[in-house]
Amino acid sequence: MTKLYSVLLIESGELDNFIIQKVLENSNISDTTSYNDSASAIEHLLITDKKYDLILVHLHLKALNGIEFARKLKELNLDKNQGLVCVLSASVNPQDEEVVIQNDCKFILKPLTVEKIESLLQNL
Repeated sequence: MTKLYSVLLIESGELDNFIIQKVLENSNISDTTSYNDSASAIEHLLITDKKYDLILVHLHLKALNGIEFARKLKELNLDKNQGLVCVLSASVNPQDEEVVIQNDCKFILKPLTVEKIESLLQNL
Protein backbone atom coordinates (compact mmCIF):
# COMPACT_ATOMS: atom_id res chain seq x y z
CA MET A 1 0.00 0.00 0.00
CA THR A 2 1.31 3.45 -0.91
CA LYS A 3 1.77 5.94 1.90
CA LEU A 4 -0.41 9.01 1.65
CA TYR A 5 1.57 12.20 2.15
CA SER A 6 0.31 15.57 3.25
CA VAL A 7 1.96 18.84 2.26
CA LEU A 8 1.67 22.40 3.52
CA LEU A 9 2.57 24.75 0.68
CA ILE A 10 3.35 28.42 1.19
CA GLU A 11 4.04 30.35 -1.99
CA SER A 12 3.89 34.02 -2.87
CA GLY A 13 1.07 33.85 -5.39
CA GLU A 14 -1.88 31.82 -6.56
CA LEU A 15 -0.21 30.92 -9.84
CA ASP A 16 2.90 29.59 -8.07
CA ASN A 17 0.67 27.62 -5.68
CA PHE A 18 -1.28 26.19 -8.61
CA ILE A 19 1.84 25.11 -10.52
CA ILE A 20 3.42 23.45 -7.49
CA GLN A 21 0.13 21.74 -6.60
CA LYS A 22 0.09 20.23 -10.10
CA VAL A 23 3.64 18.94 -9.60
CA LEU A 24 2.56 17.47 -6.26
CA GLU A 25 -0.47 15.84 -7.87
CA ASN A 26 1.81 14.34 -10.53
CA SER A 27 3.80 12.92 -7.60
CA ASN A 28 0.58 11.30 -6.30
CA ILE A 29 0.18 13.82 -3.47
CA SER A 30 -3.39 14.99 -3.29
CA ASP A 31 -3.48 16.19 0.32
CA THR A 32 -2.14 19.73 -0.03
CA THR A 33 -3.03 22.78 2.03
CA SER A 34 -1.79 26.01 0.50
CA TYR A 35 -1.34 29.59 1.61
CA ASN A 36 -0.08 32.73 -0.11
CA ASP A 37 1.62 34.04 3.02
CA SER A 38 3.50 32.43 5.87
CA ALA A 39 1.69 34.31 8.65
CA SER A 40 -1.59 32.64 7.65
CA ALA A 41 0.18 29.27 7.55
CA ILE A 42 1.51 29.82 11.09
CA GLU A 43 -2.02 30.69 12.27
CA HIS A 44 -3.27 27.49 10.64
CA LEU A 45 -0.59 25.38 12.35
CA LEU A 46 -1.47 26.89 15.72
CA ILE A 47 -5.06 25.64 15.51
CA THR A 48 -4.77 22.36 13.60
CA ASP A 49 -3.90 18.90 14.85
CA LYS A 50 -2.79 17.88 11.37
CA LYS A 51 0.77 16.73 10.85
CA TYR A 52 2.31 17.53 7.49
CA ASP A 53 4.98 15.28 6.03
CA LEU A 54 6.43 18.17 4.05
CA ILE A 55 6.25 21.90 4.43
CA LEU A 56 7.26 23.72 1.26
CA VAL A 57 7.81 27.43 1.79
CA HIS A 58 9.16 30.01 -0.64
CA LEU A 59 12.34 31.75 0.50
CA HIS A 60 11.43 35.25 -0.66
CA LEU A 61 7.99 35.87 0.80
CA LYS A 62 6.86 39.30 1.91
CA ALA A 63 6.52 40.01 5.64
CA LEU A 64 7.70 36.61 6.93
CA ASN A 65 10.12 34.92 4.51
CA GLY A 66 10.91 31.20 4.39
CA ILE A 67 13.76 31.39 6.90
CA GLU A 68 11.74 33.54 9.31
CA PHE A 69 8.87 31.05 8.92
CA ALA A 70 11.17 28.17 9.91
CA ARG A 71 12.46 30.14 12.90
CA LYS A 72 8.90 30.98 13.97
CA LEU A 73 7.98 27.28 13.79
CA LYS A 74 10.78 26.52 16.24
CA GLU A 75 9.99 29.49 18.47
CA LEU A 76 6.39 28.30 18.82
CA ASN A 77 7.43 24.61 19.13
CA LEU A 78 5.38 23.83 16.04
CA ASP A 79 8.32 22.14 14.33
CA LYS A 80 8.14 19.13 16.69
CA ASN A 81 4.86 17.94 15.20
CA GLN A 82 5.69 18.60 11.58
CA GLY A 83 7.78 16.92 8.92
CA LEU A 84 10.61 18.18 6.81
CA VAL A 85 10.65 21.92 6.10
CA CYS A 86 11.89 22.70 2.60
CA VAL A 87 12.64 26.20 1.45
CA LEU A 88 12.08 26.83 -2.25
CA SER A 89 13.98 29.42 -4.23
CA ALA A 90 14.87 30.29 -7.78
CA SER A 91 18.01 31.96 -6.41
CA VAL A 92 21.37 30.39 -7.14
CA ASN A 93 23.02 32.51 -4.45
CA PRO A 94 25.11 30.08 -2.34
CA GLN A 95 24.48 32.23 0.75
CA ASP A 96 20.75 31.53 0.49
CA GLU A 97 21.38 27.79 0.61
CA GLU A 98 23.78 28.16 3.56
CA VAL A 99 21.26 30.15 5.60
CA VAL A 100 18.52 27.61 4.84
CA ILE A 101 20.70 24.68 5.93
CA GLN A 102 21.83 26.51 9.09
CA ASN A 103 18.15 26.68 10.07
CA ASP A 104 17.70 22.89 9.78
CA CYS A 105 15.75 23.12 6.54
CA LYS A 106 16.31 21.62 3.14
CA PHE A 107 17.03 23.95 0.24
CA ILE A 108 15.31 23.17 -3.06
CA LEU A 109 16.14 25.06 -6.20
CA LYS A 110 13.16 25.83 -8.41
CA PRO A 111 11.64 24.67 -10.61
CA LEU A 112 10.15 21.98 -8.41
CA THR A 113 9.85 18.72 -10.32
CA VAL A 114 8.29 15.32 -9.76
CA GLU A 115 11.81 13.89 -9.42
CA LYS A 116 12.72 16.37 -6.68
CA ILE A 117 9.49 15.58 -4.79
CA GLU A 118 10.05 11.83 -5.09
CA SER A 119 13.61 12.25 -3.80
CA LEU A 120 12.32 14.20 -0.79
CA LEU A 121 9.66 11.59 -0.04
CA GLN A 122 12.22 8.77 -0.14
CA ASN A 123 14.17 10.53 2.62
CA LEU A 124 11.23 10.97 5.00
